[in-house]
Amino acid sequence: DLKDALAQKEAELADQKDQHLRLMAEYQNYRNRTTEEKKKIYGDAKMDCVKELLNVMDTFERALEAPCTDENYKKGVELTFAQIQKAFEKLGVTEIAALGETFDPNLHNAIKQVDDSEYESDKVCEVFQKGYLLGDRLIRPAMVAVSV
Repeated sequence: DLKDALAQKEAELADQKDQHLRLMAEYQNYRNRTTEEKKKIYGDAKMDCVKELLNVMDTFERALEAPCTDENYKKGVELTFAQIQKAFEKLGVTEIAALGETFDPNLHNAIKQVDDSEYESDKVCEVFQKGYLLGDRLIRPAMVAVSV
């Protein structure tokens, strides 16, 4: 009778150990899943923020191209633009290479086709708006003209 009781208790203990191991594995999976979700949410928020700041970057680039007679003002715009570029660099934002590159629909948005003898067929011959990547994620494709 004691042997049966001992065998029953050992079986219950083995069952409890199995349940405990399963619970620990489930908890570890939960922790891993929530960590990944946090990383994704952070990445998405970072991308949304950078996407909004790209308009500011574009405006500064246009301001740099505009004629200006006040050297101090122009120098201030250049310094501010350099700070924005440095901040983007720290965040991992990179400009998409476009001019002279082979057209890639994953990175470039062709808005025009041009018969340009200076470039081979299917090469980007003009950039209307720069494109950017955040790490390996596309923030904004480059708007380009492609030679035919």
